[in-house]
Amino acid sequence: MWRSKAAKVILLVIAITAIAVSQSSAMQSVAARTSATVYVLLHYRELGLRFDNVEYSPPFGDYFASFTGKDGRKISFTVTPKFMPVLISYDPLDPGP
Repeated sequence: MWRSKAAKVILLVIAITAIAVSQSSAMQSVAARTSATVYVLLHYRELGLRFDNVEYSPPFGDYFASFTGKDGRKISFTVTPKFMPVLISYDPLDPGP
């Protein structure tokens, strides 16, 4: 009985800690960088884009991940949402519909 209750408490503490860590701005920044880098590698590997930086923009509520091309051109992708930035919401290289 006691072991079962202790196991539940430990799992609850681990879950709360994981949620708290995932909401930290450092983890969100890492998630935005990783998402943008994977997106670029999947879609634009031939352009040889190199990651520069990622920053959060409070007025937009999104992250901007910047890359530099072989020709020196700067390209920035918008990564959203703030709480778990994993979606590329703006791709300047994709003309869209």
